[in-house]
Amino acid sequence: AEPGAVHVIVQQMTTIVVVPGGLGTTFSAHFAPCTVISGATRGEAAVDFVLTASADRLLTSPHEVPVVAVLALVGYYPGIPLDALNTAIQSSESWKPALLLWRRWRHRRDDEPHTFRATAMRSDDVSATDLRVSDIARAVASGTWRRWKWAADMSNYDAEVIGVWLTSGALIGLPLTPGWHACQRTGKGGFWPVEASRAQPSSHHNNCGPSQPILRPSVCFGLLQLAGVRPTDLLADPMCGVGSLPCEALHRFGCGYALCGDNNRAAVRDAHRRSRALGTLSAAPVLDVARWDVRCLPLRSDLVDVLIVDMPWGNRGKAAPHLVREALAEVARVLAPGGRAVVLLVRAVAASLE
Repeated sequence: AEPGAVHVIVQQMTTIVVVPGGLGTTFSAHFAPCTVISGATRGEAAVDFVLTASADRLLTSPHEVPVVAVLALVGYYPGIPLDALNTAIQSSESWKPALLLWRRWRHRRDDEPHTFRATAMRSDDVSATDLRVSDIARAVASGTWRRWKWAADMSNYDAEVIGVWLTSGALIGLPLTPGWHACQRTGKGGFWPVEASRAQPSSHHNNCGPSQPILRPSVCFGLLQLAGVRPTDLLADPMCGVGSLPCEALHRFGCGYALCGDNNRAAVRDAHRRSRALGTLSAAPVLDVARWDVRCLPLRSDLVDVLIVDMPWGNRGKAAPHLVREALAEVARVLAPGGRAVVLLVRAVAASLE
């Protein structure tokens, strides 16, 4: 695109929808018109930012598309130097629509903020010696104060202004979801550790212990969207854990039947529990859960229309490359001709297969 093209697009945007890294394009169709800005390859900024004018969709259908966080867009500045950021923030034409959204989401009526704090993060791709997080926060605070003369308060603030510095440019936004504060997340060791509660149905809360991790609803949505799941598909997840992916397929995508399994007894038990709860979410979903070895599935060949799996090897456990290859070979065996398979792997494990 031409250098000015991004600025033209951004002038039409009102919202930043934060989604799992690498899956931004799968969300973009739900928030058109939009543009997707990729985050870092790792670390706190390893998410995608979908700049969109469709904030009302999240307000009216909060459970339709789960996301990590929602921000009102103050500005996106590709290639801007740090010493010019405060002036750009001060003169942004997006402040008024951003504050309008902030009042609506935060139920503030016509109240204007009187105090604020600035929270900043930096992509891991940017050297800490070249650009410090404190310098970004200082520029964000300076630009905000020069525009509005709000008092800065790190504890008792009305509005939080977030600055995200990526290799592609700087993003400035206001958190919209009530109760969600970026500064609290950074203090807990991660900028985006939880889903935005406004976009997360209560059905995802369960009593699974920490030994049974639950895949984020936004990650599930992105993977299922990438797989092109249809209501008539026979879907399988051969390493289902607590059943996050098949439950999302039945609940959000209208899939009529899903089959899943795992070799962990506790995970299979929890998946059974979630399958029984599905009766309150859709008319007549069917989810069968079994205990099996992914390298030897009790399924005939060419059976499954869509096979989707989050392989746990890499972040949560280790596996020899030959075990991963055996599992993928079995996945290929049960997949029907013309079927679709989406496999989520960490980069190190994927690289070992090449």
